Amino acid sequence: MVAVASEAFAALGGRCSTSEATVAAVLTGLRRSALRDAVGEDLYDDLGSLYGELNIVLDEYARPTADEIGSIAEQFRRRTTQLAKAVPHLIRPYPDDEIRRLIDLRSERPAAEHAYRHALRFAMAIVELLDLMGDDAP
Repeated sequence: MVAVASEAFAALGGRCSTSEATVAAVLTGLRRSALRDAVGEDLYDDLGSLYGELNIVLDEYARPTADEIGSIAEQFRRRTTQLAKAVPHLIRPYPDDEIRRLIDLRSERPAAEHAYRHALRFAMAIVELLDLMGDDAP
């Protein structure tokens, strides 16, 4: 947020914009600021790195190894908690079903032969939540 000296504001003639585009831009900035204040800058950056792992699982030509899948699933589990912290600041009404699905997937520990399918379902649930966040997604 920017503070404007009263002299500068007076020079503008006390005018301000009430257009929907301006209000939307200000609200987006305020939401991101509230998110960073509430959950911390490091968490916001960590969620941003989630996209690389999602691409490894969701890319139609990617064939991650069993070790990679295990590591990615563990990162998804760790970041699910972080994502759940950010959601109340970004999505209204609160997406109960999507969060419940994410938590259920977080608690699953599939057998090795089902690990890739589990990671795929987990990635899709995360993407669904990120889509609900829209432009405010990390």
